[in-house]
Amino acid sequence: MSRILVVEDDDQVRRFVVRVLERSSHEIFQASSAGEALEAGSFDLMIVDVGLPDMSGAELVRQHWLHAGRPSQVLFMTGYGEHDAAHLPTGASVLRKPFGVDALVGAVQALVG
Repeated sequence: MSRILVVEDDDQVRRFVVRVLERSSHEIFQASSAGEALEAGSFDLMIVDVGLPDMSGAELVRQHWLHAGRPSQVLFMTGYGEHDAAHLPTGASVLRKPFGVDALVGAVQALVG
């Protein structure tokens, strides 16, 4: 069982992602801001919105890696285009919004099984 943190400021999107992932054997946590996420601890997978209001998703991941003690797998969610993805860490996994259940589950399985 993996520990997964979902960081998304849009309540509707966050609830959808959490609801889908709760059907799996993973332990799911959620945060609506980068500040909440930085206080949440270590996770096997972080699913992070690129456009958070208090910090970019990429910066959140960099800060998390500095404080968490071990790197997490990261799946970025974005509704923006290629320009937005260019600012993400090299090799980052990206899920483009809007996405469905199959795309979400497939992306998570590819990262944490």
